[in-house]
Amino acid sequence: MSKRLTIVVNDDQKTRWDTHADDDDAIDSTADLVRTSVEAYIESRESSGGIDIEGQVLDDTLPAIEDTESAVHDVETEVKALRTENVERHDLEEIIAEMTFIHAKDAMAEVLDDYGIGKHEEGTNER
Repeated sequence: MSKRLTIVVNDDQKTRWDTHADDDDAIDSTADLVRTSVEAYIESRESSGGIDIEGQVLDDTLPAIEDTESAVHDVETEVKALRTENVERHDLEEIIAEMTFIHAKDAMAEVLDDYGIGKHEEGTNER
């Protein structure tokens, strides 16, 4: 024996349900959508023991989200470590330029020393 059930929803919700029932070939009517949804909800709660948040069942989703958050945290930690260990590109360019200048200056000093034009004693003006 069938019983009639009356529910009250706002106009927007009723329109949304009607539209979905019309668009879904597996659903015959809005009443069928409600019956199917309620049964699916009950079955999912009985089989998974999921958590109900705004009508959606979360069972394996929460642990997956926590795993993802943990993985993101691990990646962030690794990136911070790499940034600490590595020199930024513009810093590297400055270091190379400075080292090139120092090397050229030292090489020039060697050449000058080879030709006897190296460091002068204080107070002398040798050329």
